[in-house]
Amino acid sequence: MLHQLHMFFKRKTSGSFLNPKVFPMIFVGFTAGLPFLTTLSLLDIWLKQSGVSYTSIGMFAICHWPFMFKFLVAPFIDKFDFPYFSQKFGRKRGWVIASQLTIFLGLCGISVCDPGKSLIPLAVFANIVALAYGCQDVTLYSYQVDRMEAESVGPRASMVTFGFRLGMLTASSGGLCLSYYLGWHATYVLLAFVVLLSAIPVMLIPEPEHCLSKEKRIFTLITNKFKYEQPGSRFLTMKSTIFECLICPFKAFQRKPQWFLILFVIATFKIGDVMAHKMAKPMYLDLGFSTIDIAKVVTTYGTIATIIGGFVGGLFVRKYRLFRVMFLAGIVHAATALLYMLIYFVGYSVFLLCVVTFVVNITGGIMMVGFMSMFYSLCRTGYPATQFALLWAIYEFCGMFFRTISGMFVDNFGWVVFYLVTIVLSVPSLLAVKNLREASVFGGTPKP
Repeated sequence: MLHQLHMFFKRKTSGSFLNPKVFPMIFVGFTAGLPFLTTLSLLDIWLKQSGVSYTSIGMFAICHWPFMFKFLVAPFIDKFDFPYFSQKFGRKRGWVIASQLTIFLGLCGISVCDPGKSLIPLAVFANIVALAYGCQDVTLYSYQVDRMEAESVGPRASMVTFGFRLGMLTASSGGLCLSYYLGWHATYVLLAFVVLLSAIPVMLIPEPEHCLSKEKRIFTLITNKFKYEQPGSRFLTMKSTIFECLICPFKAFQRKPQWFLILFVIATFKIGDVMAHKMAKPMYLDLGFSTIDIAKVVTTYGTIATIIGGFVGGLFVRKYRLFRVMFLAGIVHAATALLYMLIYFVGYSVFLLCVVTFVVNITGGIMMVGFMSMFYSLCRTGYPATQFALLWAIYEFCGMFFRTISGMFVDNFGWVVFYLVTIVLSVPSLLAVKNLREASVFGGTPKP
């Protein structure tokens, strides 16, 4: 009887927000989201107030490139310990601590820069933060997919999104308020210490288990057998490591139905969104909104709307097919570019800014949960950190490219053409999602 009650409770809570394996993902998401905007939109506002052009603000997105290439670091995080920290705290925890310390140093470096005089030192420290943030993101993904049941994909994505948005809110809204009263230099010093302290809750979560793919287990057995029988044992060990870290993740992904179309969706699903988001706050400054207006409405109110959208998206993913959630949310969110155009024509209006922020962020939260749920479904076995980093690098590369050229569009064609372009760029990915509706990643039956 007790066993039956235990199994009943397990079934009821495995796909809910009350699952003890799901709720701690808030802290993982918070730690991941805190450094995210420090070198993106928060830095964009500092650049805009320092008199930097839209083109230069857009080009500054290139400093995010080390984060894009985190898949090169992911195999080492999956395979090796970080010196000292991993031996003392565990492999993944050691990497988290090392990443947080590096982000701390990078943000402290940014705090002593002056964008009005030179962008080069600022770019160097922004690259350091991006590199450390990439290592942190890969490591924290292992926590997100560790011992995850299929029923908990949607709720877990919602909790991660909730925590991620709380971290972004702390950095963006808190950072803007601090910059208004204390200046940008003191703001980045304080943010550096907050980032350092944010790793403490993650240290309380159990160390993720190491999941081995079928190809890795077979090859490890072969290499272990011949390791002590042949003189070239070091060569075999190195060959095994290369095979394990690079070949296996690709082979596992290529077995998925319509894998190439999945890559296209990953690359293009959010390019219109990232372009609009990149230029939104600089446009608000041009329309007469203050940093306090942006902090109160766009970051605080917008984050709350995104969190609501994240939980709604998690419920939708649990109740409906993932394809339907991504497709419908993608259409509605792409149309929100029309609201950006509306506020551009109307001008300064706090009420309209609240309306635009609410609609954009709640639809963006739903779309992001669907997008992240697709990643969880794709990277649940084998080498989840490496596969996630490889696929996320494709998304980040396209996002970085379109963020970079977004300022050029504004300077050369104006805001109306810019937002129309963001709508057009969303169409191909939505058509690809529609064609993928039968793929197993969207809950359908794989084609033979």
